[in-house]
Amino acid sequence: MKKLILGLLMVTMVGSAFTAIPAAHANAPSKSIVESKQSTVTYDTTIDRDDELGDFDPNEGSAASNQVTDPREIEQLEAAHADDIAKLRGAAAAYIASPSASASVAAAPKLTRTQKIEKVVKSGMNYLGTPYEFGSNRENSKTFDCSDFVRWIYRQATGITMPTDSRKQAAYVKKIGKTTTNWKNLKRGDLMFFMSYKGAKPADYKKLNKQKQRVTHVGLYLGNGKVLHTYSKKSGGVLVQSFVGTPFEYRFIFGGSIL
Repeated sequence: MKKLILGLLMVTMVGSAFTAIPAAHANAPSKSIVESKQSTVTYDTTIDRDDELGDFDPNEGSAASNQVTDPREIEQLEAAHADDIAKLRGAAAAYIASPSASASVAAAPKLTRTQKIEKVVKSGMNYLGTPYEFGSNRENSKTFDCSDFVRWIYRQATGITMPTDSRKQAAYVKKIGKTTTNWKNLKRGDLMFFMSYKGAKPADYKKLNKQKQRVTHVGLYLGNGKVLHTYSKKSGGVLVQSFVGTPFEYRFIFGGSIL
């Protein structure tokens, strides 16, 4: 009988423990909120509580669950095992108050830099072919210009909000200090900044001090001399392009990371 009462009490206390978990962790939907283009894009990753914790029936599998029904008998048993009940209540209260109670529900692994970069690249690749529009609306992804595109995918993948145009983005990267003027030193996921078109040959740029040129274009470096960017309607919008030996290579000013 003692085991029966303790078993019933344990079921009650465990149920109470889960019920008492803060609403932010147990009752509210678990959402991944990613702000994009001055707005908020919400990806609902709600986990139904029954799916997370399992359907719980305290009577299931207990042949003796309905044997004690007389309230007076229950009161007598509770009085006889008051010390055990107090210990169980104390243990349940301690668990509810402990950091592990909420951490076990809400904890999520931190991403490495490489994982973040791959999320950015994957996000960008999802928009291949999205039409180009100069001065595109920062509130949606129907069209992009160059700075809008990199800003959107970085914010969507990492939550980092960059400035809205390429020149301010260039200053933002320089402020972080991780920059290079040699594209061969770039790493996957770095931002590339370019000057205006001056011609199709290297000689057209040879006498220019590129560091004094105005930034007019930005793209995402993929590695192996390839860039993910968008720059005109004629080019087909967002695309992957090999820039080595093209005017984009000659127009390159500097690049760097924001991670």
